Amino acid sequence: MTPEKINVIHILLIFFKDFEISFIMLYYFEINQLLQSIHSIDDNHCPICESELNYDNQNDSIYISCSKKLKHFEIAGFKDKISGELALLYTNNIEGIVNKTVLKEFQNVIYRKGYSSFKK
Repeated sequence: MTPEKINVIHILLIFFKDFEISFIMLYYFEINQLLQSIHSIDDNHCPICESELNYDNQNDSIYISCSKKLKHFEIAGFKDKISGELALLYTNNIEGIVNKTVLKEFQNVIYRKGYSSFKK
């Protein structure tokens, strides 16, 4: 397994671990989708059509999608340019762009790294 896959799976597992029981009961379907995503990334297959996943790993971003280009499984993320750590991981929209409302409302965000203050 590549370091990129391990990093994405690790972030997804941290997100899953932070849920409270009541939240899990309320959002069972979303959690099930998250677990499918983790399993799919680990096994390198799309959870919907079972085709291979494409990984576009850049210095400042990562994009994972179905190799059949069907636009039904897409996860994207931004990396810290200095450390290379994931700063934001989200489910992507069909157009493959970041919608301002997605970032504003964090509706599709899976993980967001917090920054407490600037270092002096």
